[in-house]
Amino acid sequence: GHWRRALQLLSELKRRKLEPTVITYNACISACEKGGQWERALRLLNELRNDEIEPDIITFSAAISACEKGGQWEKALDLFSELRDKRKLEPDIILFNSVISACEKGGQWERALDLLDELKQYGLKPDVITYSAAISACEKGLRWTKALELLDEVKRKGRPDVITYNAAMSACEKCGEFGKALKLFQEVRNQNRSTIITYNVAISALEKMGHWQECIQLLEEATKEKKLEPNVITYCLMISGYEVREDTARARSMFDAAQNAGFFSHIWYAPDMIDLHELPASVAKIAVRTAIDKFRERRAATDTSMREILTLITGRGSHSEGGESVLKPVMTAMLNSTDFSDILEFREDEKNPGKIHLYFKSSD
Repeated sequence: GHWRRALQLLSELKRRKLEPTVITYNACISACEKGGQWERALRLLNELRNDEIEPDIITFSAAISACEKGGQWEKALDLFSELRDKRKLEPDIILFNSVISACEKGGQWERALDLLDELKQYGLKPDVITYSAAISACEKGLRWTKALELLDEVKRKGRPDVITYNAAMSACEKCGEFGKALKLFQEVRNQNRSTIITYNVAISALEKMGHWQECIQLLEEATKEKKLEPNVITYCLMISGYEVREDTARARSMFDAAQNAGFFSHIWYAPDMIDLHELPASVAKIAVRTAIDKFRERRAATDTSMREILTLITGRGSHSEGGESVLKPVMTAMLNSTDFSDILEFREDEKNPGKIHLYFKSSD
């Protein structure tokens, strides 16, 4: 990438005993920021300090942006404090947006809103990016009332973009304010600016309200009328919706469509091993049904008498709330059902409790 070339040129400069300037360092830090190399960006900032070069607003802007992209909200705030308090530099709206966005990504909604207030004290005017990040922070903090307040503020000043609307919709939907989420959906829909994310939030709200037929209609509208491409969240919502309603055939059909669109390919570790870690429980159940049917077809085609094994990676629950696996009991309950009892037995891996082995009985 460009960041490697930038670092090579900086090394070459120093090797030739030439003095890099703040502009040189800024270019290198910016290259690292664009290449997603936040650690290298911060190392360069330290190098600049060690060379007794005074960082400017561009230096901090690139370094903070690198931290934001790398999910390092604390480091972004530290740098922001340094430029403002120690260096006495005047932050601009781009800098504020980067720090607010870093806090939003780190789930620090209160800090994000404090920064929104602070930038106004500097006489700066928040733009669409500022409001979108602040509303997204409210969504993560489940502060739907504040999200709507900010959306109204944007409306008074101009026209909110669809990202701002989506964030406010999502905040309402996650807090169970489905009616408010759907009212915002209608606003965006009437403006003909909906994205697939807009539809996903509306479908999720309708599904939780029990209006499944309307979910199906919205998917049709999004994909056929609006020509929007479903993303992985769209597929997960629809697969889960069909699965919980015990419409396995349509859930399977939706799972196949998702795979044909290039989603879920990462779950196949090997033809005989499927990693369910990142899947919602309902989607994981359909994935396993698909895998088992593939095994059935393969066995029928080869007329094998061998005892075959399919391994499910469910995880141990080390990343789950309470440290308990969510997927393992779901899989165990499903595999105990009459759909499978005639053809297989299953048991936990002796060394790794995050794996379940399915033993297909020999056909002889």
